[in-house]
Amino acid sequence: MSRNWDEDEWHAHRDVPNGYTPGLMFKRFKARFDGVTNYYAGPSIEPELPPLPKDDNYQRFTLILGVEDLLLHSEWTRKDGWKTYKRPGLDYFLMYLAQYYEIVLFSSESANFAERMVMKLDPYHAFMTHALFRESTYYIDGQIVKDISNINRDLSKVIIMDVDPVAYSKQPHNAIPVKRWNGSKDDKELVKLIPLLEYIANSDVKDVRKVLQTFEGSEDYGEEYERREREFRKKAYELWEQQKGRAGLSSWIARVFGMPVPQADKPMIAQDFYRQEGIKNYERMQQFIKENGEKILEEEKQREREFLERQNFTLGNVIKGVVDPQAQAAAAAQAAQAAQAAPASK
Repeated sequence: MSRNWDEDEWHAHRDVPNGYTPGLMFKRFKARFDGVTNYYAGPSIEPELPPLPKDDNYQRFTLILGVEDLLLHSEWTRKDGWKTYKRPGLDYFLMYLAQYYEIVLFSSESANFAERMVMKLDPYHAFMTHALFRESTYYIDGQIVKDISNINRDLSKVIIMDVDPVAYSKQPHNAIPVKRWNGSKDDKELVKLIPLLEYIANSDVKDVRKVLQTFEGSEDYGEEYERREREFRKKAYELWEQQKGRAGLSSWIARVFGMPVPQADKPMIAQDFYRQEGIKNYERMQQFIKENGEKILEEEKQREREFLERQNFTLGNVIKGVVDPQAQAAAAAQAAQAAQAAPASK
């Protein structure tokens, strides 16, 4: 592996010249060895998503979610074997945020192992848009890295959530770190993050990375956003109180002339309006699933049956396709004749 470069290799490694000094030989060996390991460390399936629909109403942002110990947790017991559990609030989290985000699941497990489990998270195909698996990851220094630079999306509109910082180490400014779930029933991490994600989706955010960078260093992004919203709300109420005080004279004049004095409620901030509308949309989707869920599942089963019926690659069909029945019959007749002609065993 330390031999001189051939012509093609030379163009790819101009920084390492030919020659037979120990230093140059080692550099060529290392370059060739790194090329081999990088080939096997890279994804076998590129994590490229289909183009976004050309629809002004389609979600502007993409939310990539890890699966293991973020959304699901698996445990093994001698009594029950392997069991997989959903994180508290997961169904609400997915259904609520689907109105704002293109939701993509990115599992660290292989498709053969995890695909069926992941698909069960959204049997109605209503919330989850795409799924990626270990085949689309990089394996670097013994760890799985989810490089999202080639997913066919503008990274200024992409957020990735995972429990493993190594997973998003290539794009740390796109990430919301989340605490690993160990199966506890009182966990609230997913639900706590909804207000932050809702704020980003409804604000005029040009680049999500600039917003998320202001949270870096916080132990809990959900709690930090809640603190900021609470401070903003406090200042809005203080300003409202000041303006209400200046309006006191007008209220006194209205009472003197017997005019009704409007009772002002505390003002709503922009997030309150977004939340009201978001909850209405969530309730509409929930009602739609309730009324049409069984029909959707039956239609999905029917599509699966039709797909299987169209496949002609069962073992029986393959055998029928490659074996000539006449030749098979002729061979059987020849075998019978040969058996009759053969000397009887003694």
